[in-house]
Amino acid sequence: MLIVRSYTAHELYKGRRIEPLFNEVESGAGGSATGGGNRQHIHTPNTWVALCKSGKAGMDKVIRKLLADKQYVLDETNIPFFNPAYVINTTHDGRQVPIGECGIFDQRIVNHAFDEEVVSWAYWLYLENILIVSKKVSNLQQLWN
Repeated sequence: MLIVRSYTAHELYKGRRIEPLFNEVESGAGGSATGGGNRQHIHTPNTWVALCKSGKAGMDKVIRKLLADKQYVLDETNIPFFNPAYVINTTHDGRQVPIGECGIFDQRIVNHAFDEEVVSWAYWLYLENILIVSKKVSNLQQLWN
């Protein structure tokens, strides 16, 4: 079961200053922080494989609901504070169209934000591009006409 809950910044950081941690993660201090296929060092290799597999499966469910049988690929990308990170591409009118991104939050940020041990995937969708692909239009102006 996929559980989704939004948190406010106040709930996440509980009054603590997060800027030093963001600066550390962004600079790459203390291990691999962003992008690429390198696992976050806090996770074992087996855990890492399972986390990546479950996150991709969750994204697949979302895309299948939105685009049914449309083919897509997950391409590795570099997104600050996420490792791994993927851009989700599909083809439309013979060109690659990004329809979203997903990734695992850097575990140091998650550990700073929560008292319990959790791993957090983030998914974000490019709704305009999904509309273009699913409605088979070449630009958004056609949707509104």
